[in-house]
Amino acid sequence: MTNLLTSGITEADIREILLRRSRTPLFPPAGSPVWRAAIQNPVLASVFASVRDAALREADEPLPPLTDELYAEITRSGNRTRFERPYFERRRRLGRAAASLLTGPDEDGRLKRSMIDKLSTIRDEESWSLPAHVRTSSGKEPNRIDLFAGETANQVAEILTVFGAILPDDLQASLRERLSRTVFRSFIDEHDECGWSTNTANWNAVCHQGVAGSALQVEEDIDVLAKILALTAQGLPRFLLGFGIDGGTSEGPGYWGYGFGWFARLNEQLEWATGGELSLFDGDPRIPEIARFGIRMTLSADHFVNFSDGGATGRLDPTLLAYLGKRLGIDELSRHAAKGYRDLATTGVEHSLLRADFAYYTRLIAGWPIDINAPEPDLQPQFYFRDLDALIARRTDPQGRLWELAAKGGHNAEAHNHNDCGSYLVLVDGQPFVSEIGAPEYTRQFFTASQRYESIAARSLGHSVPLVGGIEQPEGARYASKVIEHTLADDVVRFVVDLTACYPEAAGCAKLIRTIEYRSEGRLTVRDEYALTAAAEGKIETAIITHAPVERIDATAAIVAAGRRMRVTPDEGSVIRSVDIHEYNDHLAQPARIFRIVIAPSPVQAAGTIGYSLTLD
Repeated sequence: MTNLLTSGITEADIREILLRRSRTPLFPPAGSPVWRAAIQNPVLASVFASVRDAALREADEPLPPLTDELYAEITRSGNRTRFERPYFERRRRLGRAAASLLTGPDEDGRLKRSMIDKLSTIRDEESWSLPAHVRTSSGKEPNRIDLFAGETANQVAEILTVFGAILPDDLQASLRERLSRTVFRSFIDEHDECGWSTNTANWNAVCHQGVAGSALQVEEDIDVLAKILALTAQGLPRFLLGFGIDGGTSEGPGYWGYGFGWFARLNEQLEWATGGELSLFDGDPRIPEIARFGIRMTLSADHFVNFSDGGATGRLDPTLLAYLGKRLGIDELSRHAAKGYRDLATTGVEHSLLRADFAYYTRLIAGWPIDINAPEPDLQPQFYFRDLDALIARRTDPQGRLWELAAKGGHNAEAHNHNDCGSYLVLVDGQPFVSEIGAPEYTRQFFTASQRYESIAARSLGHSVPLVGGIEQPEGARYASKVIEHTLADDVVRFVVDLTACYPEAAGCAKLIRTIEYRSEGRLTVRDEYALTAAAEGKIETAIITHAPVERIDATAAIVAAGRRMRVTPDEGSVIRSVDIHEYNDHLAQPARIFRIVIAPSPVQAAGTIGYSLTLD
């Protein structure tokens, strides 16, 4: 087995491997044993019942339209949502129709006709890329390869391989022609203009998978396929540079599941298509550690550690965890996968998920295990990510309540950056008491450098960090913290970080050392030791961010009510000055708000400490 990314293999070598191998698509044609077994599986049938019901309701309906006005909406207003809602719904409806053909009967042919009509409509879209990712005011750029052009290409290729026997010849020919023209040739001819090919973020993996993964399935010209794989071997190694030696990425667990998830899927496709001769995993010691990152950053009750643009809640894809567990021989991943399948068996498939499309369903159907009753996964142990300067701790207090703490140092030029050095979050028994906003609604403005940090989600004001001299942390790599101590002992968790350099000179921050400490009796304390210059004008405060309602009793106490009640008690010499409310739109464009508990020294001195403790009533 040869690692495509680390071996230095040439295009000629790749071509020779492809010539001597009879390529087999990852998924077999409809009617094959793997799909027949799915139809006969009563648990899977129950899981997919809502998907099938929706597919039948939608069978005779046209897809939501994508008008010229919607394509151009982001240019006019900066709004992405109005276009993206119908865009993703079109792909979900195609996925539901196609998946239902694999998991149940179609006596009257309605699902087949529905799938063909929907596939034809998506074929006819002028541009598969999102308007937010193109360079034209019209919002259309047919040859542009972005995340979702890549995803669409992969889904189209999988439908062609699974349903080739029932798709009209002219539709197959036109889809293959479009893939060749707007994806494969564009990738080869404009490779140097693909900024994502040198990126360390999720774009690199997802776009490469979209191109190379679909080509492995449908491209019949060996020279074209060899060229695509050779270019992939040039660009895809950059993606792995975004991970630390311990597998950490500042993109967080949600983007890990997306970026590394598609990296893993491409490995599966590549190893399968080449009979195991080519791999992205083999011999790379980083891969097992990266594979563990998702479960290490998963908290109880379907919560994630969501620093930066991360989602606060969600579930890791069990099909991904199952593949990684089996391929890498990591039993803890396999146990987490089994739990994910058990959850789906209880709740059914949530077909409104953003990307509940054909690529999602094929892996779920083909990979559904015979036995989902593996042992429950162990609670993930404490962990410190050295490259991220991030600590994850889990402790049970004397009353048997599970405390989960995540804290970070880092710098303010991370992937999907927020100005949040020193921020932290706290959950008790799966209830969040100290929160991170994570990803707000994605708009053009949020991805414009001059406007991103006007958002409460990305600026320091929306994080549990100090303001010094009335000034927030700015963006930029030079605004960096330095971790002094990280202790993960049985009786104490301690995280000490120097935040002095995270503030500009104008803030007047001569010294700022933050200590976050959890003691086994069920008490978390936060203390900020500071020294100010005259520039600070005697101004310093810190804050606790929470989505839960807050009752300010007086200057010496407040209650955060997240099911249970957590008491905020300032140290002597510190007071609760106010509880402010900030409104924003969440990632689904729905109104949301946070409470900002403001704590300040009283009186403010040139040097001192702001401190408080968190305990459950």
